[in-house]
Amino acid sequence: MPEEHQMVNEVLQTSKALVRHIKATTLQHMLPRKVKQEVDTRWNTVIDMLDSLLSVYDEIQVLLGERKEDEMLPEPREFLEQLVELLRPVKQATAELSASKFPTMHLVLPWRKKLEGFYMAAANDDEAPAISALRKMMLRYLREKFVIVDIHQIAAFLNPRMRTLKMLTEAEKRAVHARVKALLPVMGSGLSSLHSKKPTTSRASTFADFEDDLVPDQEDDEIGLYLKTSVPPSSADDDERWILEFWKNKETELPRMSKLAKQIFAVPATSTACERTFSLAGFVIDDRRNSLKPEKVDDLLFLKSYYANASAGVTEDFPEFSKKFNKVFRSGAEWIRMVENIYGSEWSE
Repeated sequence: MPEEHQMVNEVLQTSKALVRHIKATTLQHMLPRKVKQEVDTRWNTVIDMLDSLLSVYDEIQVLLGERKEDEMLPEPREFLEQLVELLRPVKQATAELSASKFPTMHLVLPWRKKLEGFYMAAANDDEAPAISALRKMMLRYLREKFVIVDIHQIAAFLNPRMRTLKMLTEAEKRAVHARVKALLPVMGSGLSSLHSKKPTTSRASTFADFEDDLVPDQEDDEIGLYLKTSVPPSSADDDERWILEFWKNKETELPRMSKLAKQIFAVPATSTACERTFSLAGFVIDDRRNSLKPEKVDDLLFLKSYYANASAGVTEDFPEFSKKFNKVFRSGAEWIRMVENIYGSEWSE
């Protein structure tokens, strides 16, 4: 391991040991805020741990000094602060891309470009050599592992506020438009009512081969209309699902692109949502309920998902939720039995 990387590893190991020590002694009760432990299976817990230590760093320093345990404190403090600032964009990106109550696929491309720009930026004069080396390593891994494919670019294009694709070259923009145009024909009927049709006559024109086609290219027509659409700028008050509302309102004007957007935005950017469902299944199927039929497990998991999404208003944009709900719960008595399976019989008392 290079010397620069060894320093980062030593700081992390010292921080982990300090958190374990604080939690195993009475020191935690003497601190104004709790320190957090890093968990191997949880994303972003490294930066959460370092952040929690920095928030009470002065208090920890005093307590360790009184106990003659100064060697347990990760130093220097400036190094920890630089390390946290280097990791913070990754935490923000993974948090947004792992969301499950609003679309995330359109965020992949801009976050890839944002992270690349952040790690390509020149280091500050006071940045530690180990942090600069880690910055270069993270940039290399970002380019190797964070691969952009067609669906990411198409999703970014279907984000009305990024439809000009400023982060791409002109050649890449044209390629995205071509891929969208190729997908639109399979999205169903388009704007036939808005198009002029060829005049029909009882006899074919002698020069039909030379006449212009009066029917515009429907795919180009929708893409052109979309590019000219007026979209209000983003604001802090925006609902996270505004993009679904936009395409819902465009179902008549842009029918094919609206269907394409619905299909694209139904795909999560990461597997986190699936992993959460697997974890939930582990709570549903336990030692006392190991004979549940697969269909019943599916219904229970759906119930949890339905109410989680209903509280966020997602079910209003996706009527399929309600269709499934009506299919699962055929009567009030069955609905109560389902809820009791999750929350216990005291729920209905």
